[in-house]
Amino acid sequence: MENIAGNFVCGANYLRTRLYLVDDLRRCVERTSVLIDAPRRFGKTSVVKELERQEKEKEDFHVLFFNLQGTISVHEFYEKCLDELIKLYKVKNMLTKIKDFASAFIDGLSGTIESIETPVFSMNLRERTRDMKPEDLKKLLEPIIQNLNSLDKRTVLIFDEFPDLLLDIKNNAPSHENYVKTVDNLTAWLRKLRQSSSSENKYQFVFCGSINIRNVLRSIGLTNRINDLESLKVPPLEKDEPKALVDALLQPKGISVDPDALDFLISKIKGSSVYYGQFIVKALIEKRQTSFTLTEVTNAYNEMIHSDNNNLSQFRERLTKYLDPIQQDCAKKVLKTLCNGALDEQQLHTLHASNIIADFDEFHEVVERLIFEGYLLEDATDAGKLRFASPVLKDWWSRRRS
Repeated sequence: MENIAGNFVCGANYLRTRLYLVDDLRRCVERTSVLIDAPRRFGKTSVVKELERQEKEKEDFHVLFFNLQGTISVHEFYEKCLDELIKLYKVKNMLTKIKDFASAFIDGLSGTIESIETPVFSMNLRERTRDMKPEDLKKLLEPIIQNLNSLDKRTVLIFDEFPDLLLDIKNNAPSHENYVKTVDNLTAWLRKLRQSSSSENKYQFVFCGSINIRNVLRSIGLTNRINDLESLKVPPLEKDEPKALVDALLQPKGISVDPDALDFLISKIKGSSVYYGQFIVKALIEKRQTSFTLTEVTNAYNEMIHSDNNNLSQFRERLTKYLDPIQQDCAKKVLKTLCNGALDEQQLHTLHASNIIADFDEFHEVVERLIFEGYLLEDATDAGKLRFASPVLKDWWSRRRS
């Protein structure tokens, strides 16, 4: 298993103890559309990319993966969907299926259809759609999606970083009213597509992203747009998973650690995610040693925690990106307090944060943001108390003065 910290992993680099999540997702999309529910850095993209990889071998589904990071408008969203769907129909030799309702558009692309797997096709498509209104693009796209029912297998359309798209729409909208209207139209249309077909429907949607889509839609009163989605949760690493991860990462490098050093590593990974295990092991690999004592592992870990590492500094930066100044002060107080141990949310507000944000509902919004930004978890093994999403993040945050 190669150590790839920060990016999605699949195949031989996907932790075998997590394969059940891919199986769970496969079972879900056989009957419904799905929202993958987990904080940042908990491996949501790895789950869907491993499904995509497996399906290239199993061929039970057509899987279309849309990375929406950097997609800032509904026009771009429709354009990306159109691009991938036309490619799918071409690969399946079924372009004639969509010519009935998109003949003029498809004929206009005929010069580059044969180079459909190259950037030339996508460039030509963008040129053809540049001056089209979003509503016209949507009208073109809708029957193409619905016609997926005519293909030989079920199609799974995976929208990664979908909440980022919604926030980018907000940031680029001329007004708040325009933003709400745009998101309302988009999410209503996607819901209609999910629900317009019968039980014989052969396409499903999967939504995931590092921002909580529920929070984004709740803020503008549109949570009903996703209440039909089945939630698939990605839980923290527990039981034997941390040891399995350390073994999988160290053995290919020929690195061994003393038993007490292994216990230390497990204590820093348990209850968090694969990302943090990769992060810690990377610090050991960089030492270029073949064996480690507890003292050596502890020293390497402390050096990592006290360095200005970009992988952790992003957690400081994201507070300023998504929270206003008062919310930032509240979030910093929450994080500093939880460095001392887990607390019940009500107790945390009453004793430590009510002087910053008096209203509990407003305080809860900050807590929810911290949860879905990957700072905190509600610990199911400790009466739902709030704790850091990782001992590594807790140790790193505890050394900060503000």
